[in-house]
Amino acid sequence: AEAEAALLRAVELAPDEAEYRFNLSLLHWRAGERRQACEGWLVFRGHPADATAATYRRLADETTPRAADAEGAQSHASGALHASQAAALDRLALRYFEELRSSEEFPGYWDARREVAHGSHEPGIALY
Repeated sequence: AEAEAALLRAVELAPDEAEYRFNLSLLHWRAGERRQACEGWLVFRGHPADATAATYRRLADETTPRAADAEGAQSHASGALHASQAAALDRLALRYFEELRSSEEFPGYWDARREVAHGSHEPGIALY
């Protein structure tokens, strides 16, 4: 609770500093508050919070740099957030939201298919 309060205060004082948002997201993730962690980070990074699973998958696939692309050893002593760390959290959050949206979209897909199969479809729509 103390760490969260300190990070929230830091975010309030310096809302554009990625290091504070990064650490706050990690704190939420480790506390099991994964949706909150990912949503906060994605919104901060400018990603949509209401995209489809396919969009999140594409964004995660396109996110660079990868850890293997990082140059040299990364020092955590400076407190600075390295681009590969931010990209890793981007991919984690995007994959989480991809999975979340897939679980939300899947029942809707089958409900629609069931309606079509039972004849409650609109005229002119091909049935498969």
